[in-house]
Amino acid sequence: MTPNEAAELFRAMADRLERNASTEFGGAFLIIPPEDGNPLDGAFVTTTPNAAVFWSSVQGQTEVAVQRLTAPQPGRGYGR
Repeated sequence: MTPNEAAELFRAMADRLERNASTEFGGAFLIIPPEDGNPLDGAFVTTTPNAAVFWSSVQGQTEVAVQRLTAPQPGRGYGR
């Protein structure tokens, strides 16, 4: 991903937040990993903001991303 592509993702997140400005803000995140990783993002609009729910969502998504990176790759075992 180029710096310009990353900047566009941040602008898109800002647009999402502005479109939902009339609702209760429950948090937002945008994580752009290096190399060819898939960006993670989320914007929470809710009637009852909850920091634990927000951080649990971020944690869950990052744990899945780490598992994908560290999982054994087919055909890349020992003795090959």
